[in-house]
Amino acid sequence: MVKTRRSWPARLFTSRRRADADADGPGQERSVYVNTPLPAAAFDARGRAPQYSPNQIRTAKYTVLSFVPKNIFEQFRRAANIYFLFLLILQFVPAVTTGLPGLSALALFTIIALTMIKDGYEDSKRSTSDRKANRAPAVVLGGGWVNTNKPPAHALRPRGPMRLVWSDSGAEGSVGGAVAHPAQTGTQQQHNRYRLDGDIGIGSNEWAATEWRHIHVGDIVLVRDGDAVPADMLLLNTSDEDGTCFVETKNLD
Repeated sequence: MVKTRRSWPARLFTSRRRADADADGPGQERSVYVNTPLPAAAFDARGRAPQYSPNQIRTAKYTVLSFVPKNIFEQFRRAANIYFLFLLILQFVPAVTTGLPGLSALALFTIIALTMIKDGYEDSKRSTSDRKANRAPAVVLGGGWVNTNKPPAHALRPRGPMRLVWSDSGAEGSVGGAVAHPAQTGTQQQHNRYRLDGDIGIGSNEWAATEWRHIHVGDIVLVRDGDAVPADMLLLNTSDEDGTCFVETKNLD
């Protein structure tokens, strides 16, 4: 069992599915189980396995559904836009109107539309950058080894109408094994499936190609010389005889 703490970049750039979905809030410890099934203490009162934040970044501000209402709300939080909107409303009052209300409305709506186009273009660039980072290639230990901290594949896909817009490469990485409480299965779920015995070489077929977004807590990740580090990780071993490893941190500076 390995206990880790989430760094502040991980807490800043990862979103939570539910406020209580993660048991690893800021300043709290998180237990990661390797080569062993999840113990009964790891499940909650409803028999659910712990759920962790995904290794997926999102820096874009908008979605397709939220773009228009959210952008309009943000624009009318500016004092200048509120002022011009107030003047536009006054133009529809016959006692104080000084011109054609339509011209005032056209000017305001033109500014709002141009700003919306600019914000949409900038946010689309952020979405493209997010998609490129989330779909970057990675290599994790797969084969017959099971990551007991990861839910099974079907639990990671959305249900209902959201499944129609779900985009996935199919490269799901390691095998998820956080399925059910031991009391519900009546036995320790094939304990040998969770064991990692012997050495796994770099050229072994036990490694599976995946993407950064499919890396989960408890995965064993293979990082080669020159590769970017896809997540917060704990160094287990290196190819160096002395077991040393040097990490370039220019992306964090």
